Amino acid sequence: LFPYTTLFRSARKTTLAASLSSGRPVVALDGANTWARLRDARAAVVVSPDARSLARAVALLLDDSAERERQGRLGSAFARNNMSLERSAETVGQALARATGEAGR
Repeated sequence: LFPYTTLFRSARKTTLAASLSSGRPVVALDGANTWARLRDARAAVVVSPDARSLARAVALLLDDSAERERQGRLGSAFARNNMSLERSAETVGQALARATGEAGR
């Protein structure tokens, strides 16, 4: 179980990517760095940024091994499909192609 608790825009997504990739369930605070895709994919348990919500989510996961395993699988798949080195390189390549006018050539 990994509680991802940053609320600051300057936080790096590498911590989140590594956490999701680990196959462990992730509890993330809803905030500036929470991706809608992460929430929509149910790849992490996203909670309000308060201690009670965080504690409730952690307690529920600790009590439910099937949900922990499901969350771990979903998070790992999300990281692989959206946050891998290959995906990042593809995204940068597409941006560079658009910037240089080479998209579609």
